[in-house]
Amino acid sequence: MRPAALVAAPQFTREELDELADRFTSSDSIYLADILESIMKHITLDPLYIILSEINHFLEWGHHFAYYPSKEHTLLHLNKQVILALQQLREGNVTSFADDIADCYRYNLVRMKKHMVEKYKFYNAANIRVPEKY
Repeated sequence: MRPAALVAAPQFTREELDELADRFTSSDSIYLADILESIMKHITLDPLYIILSEINHFLEWGHHFAYYPSKEHTLLHLNKQVILALQQLREGNVTSFADDIADCYRYNLVRMKKHMVEKYKFYNAANIRVPEKY
């Protein structure tokens, strides 16, 4: 996710950033999905685009696992992180933007792994590696 955010960040327009901020005020917005969609619009490398599409599928099914039993806490944490990333991008800090978005995915993956093991007893999920920070 970090490399994709690094590639996409310089291509965002002020209007796109304002539109994202407006979407985040909507009660039905899933901030992480919205920002991924925006990042994907700026990816021209087909292999990277395909990887992001698969991440998007992962994100969609991840909502069913990751946000229970602490849905509110998890969403609040992710939403704050995405807002912080957007602020970094607005300020031109591309590296911090990319790091913050990657942190969202790491957090989501850790939550999903834990929930899959503890609630559903999918013990092999514990073997899924979480990407390290750069």
